[in-house]
Amino acid sequence: MTSLNSEEKIRDISQYLRKNILDVAEDEKKKIIDEAETEKKRIIEDAEKKASEILKSAHEQAEQEKRNSESAIKIAAKQAVGILKQNLEKEVLKKVIDKPVKEINGNNDVMKELLKEVLNIYLTKETSGASELVVSDKIKKDLSDFIKSEIIAMSNNKMTLSEETIPEGFAVTIKENGLMFDFSSSALIELISNYVRPEVRNYLFEK
Repeated sequence: MTSLNSEEKIRDISQYLRKNILDVAEDEKKKIIDEAETEKKRIIEDAEKKASEILKSAHEQAEQEKRNSESAIKIAAKQAVGILKQNLEKEVLKKVIDKPVKEINGNNDVMKELLKEVLNIYLTKETSGASELVVSDKIKKDLSDFIKSEIIAMSNNKMTLSEETIPEGFAVTIKENGLMFDFSSSALIELISNYVRPEVRNYLFEK
């Protein structure tokens, strides 16, 4: 068996999530990004207009004061536009990613596939140490039999189902070193955001 490090595991899972979860939201993403494009233009135009007004006011001051203040005003205007871009990017990512990822917790079929993929990565490609699967009360209630059957079929006693629960989603704990790999909605949203952020940023601001 091939041993994967944490970065390779995260990449495998991220690719699986993008293929099986985010692609479903492609139409919604396009609509949101189109709306964001319009909003982006408005925000930047407002910021540029405000910057122009500030610069015009600065020109009325003494020449020395103008030279000193223009630099600071241009920097402030640039920073303001940068902050507005960051906020727009966060809003787009939130709308594109939050909804489909959070819907996983309410869809047992999708959760089964995600659990199966994660178990496959940690059980068939991880060669050292025992591990433990910690799940939410909802998952334990709805999918306990499925999880146990999958663990029995794949783990050869390398993984056990924890008696403890977490608020939502699930996590894998590697007992040997105490590492926990979190698959809660918030963790998945952050993970996927890191992978799609460059694409969204390029679409919004580099076109």
